[in-house]
Amino acid sequence: RKSFGERQSMLESLGTLHSMGHAVAWEGLHPAGSCNAVRLPGYAWQRERFWSEATECQEARLALPEHPLLGRRLGTCEPSWEMKFDLRVLRYLEDHRVQGRLVFPGAGYVEMALIAAFEALGGTTDMMLEDIEFIQALFLTKGEEVPTVLTTFRPEDNVFNIAARSAHSSWTTHCRGRARPGFDNGERAGQQTDWADLKAGMKKLETREGYSYFDAIGLQYGPSFVGIEALWRRPGESLAHVRVPEAVLDAGDEYRLHPALLDACFQAILATGPDIEGTMLRLYLPFQLDRFQFFKNSGKEAWCHAKLIKNPRHNKINQILYGLRVMVEARIGRQDAHAQ
Repeated sequence: RKSFGERQSMLESLGTLHSMGHAVAWEGLHPAGSCNAVRLPGYAWQRERFWSEATECQEARLALPEHPLLGRRLGTCEPSWEMKFDLRVLRYLEDHRVQGRLVFPGAGYVEMALIAAFEALGGTTDMMLEDIEFIQALFLTKGEEVPTVLTTFRPEDNVFNIAARSAHSSWTTHCRGRARPGFDNGERAGQQTDWADLKAGMKKLETREGYSYFDAIGLQYGPSFVGIEALWRRPGESLAHVRVPEAVLDAGDEYRLHPALLDACFQAILATGPDIEGTMLRLYLPFQLDRFQFFKNSGKEAWCHAKLIKNPRHNKINQILYGLRVMVEARIGRQDAHAQ
């Protein structure tokens, strides 16, 4: 062939014929005595790696996330975790919408902060989160625009920060606060509550009535976030029996406090106001938790008691202060979480 030497063309043709099954007279190419037999290796591969890849890239490609929301821990000097909020993986988040848009629930930040605090400070029970701010909503979208979420914990002052960015944006902080192990004196689990007495002074509402009201004010909950099983209320106070919805029940063991369960408690807060039985439609969203005390894992269901707190120092327009107590009745004793 043009531009090819005769020997090269001949050897390529010989190789093609051999690969097609034609017999080759090898003695014509290698006469007897002109070469020696060589023992072939008895294994398939030399097992030497020639793949050039940075350790960080290999960990990002192969490491499994330590938590469904927190993600994998990074090899940084400060405890840090990174996770991509891919709705193809975290499908239950599609059921949390505010005015038609997918929004990451504030309850999810609480779970992430708890896990980060336990990982950084040690222990498995008794953790206090303070001054939790929900600074800016994290909107989620289906498709290729998957946000990367970074959670950092600063050991010197126990401050956590949760930020996110997409491929074409800078980092935006969505939640921050402070954590410390232990609990306040007098707040430890163990106080008895007479549920029958508490319910006796309240009016029971149909859960479908409550969720119709939520939908009307702009909170559209899908099956993964319909967690209120029973609801009672009176002006300024509500009581709800909440449960991890069936749609996410299988994943409940991966969480300390499943976002769907805590979000149902936030939903119950809305029942304290008169709007739920009236005609006024006002949308309220949590923007801050002054204090959140966690004692033990929540399990699958809980009782939630919400009460309006009147504080003369807290008189900002369109802002309401509530106390929230979540109690889990279990065979091993009651497990509590408090939020304010």
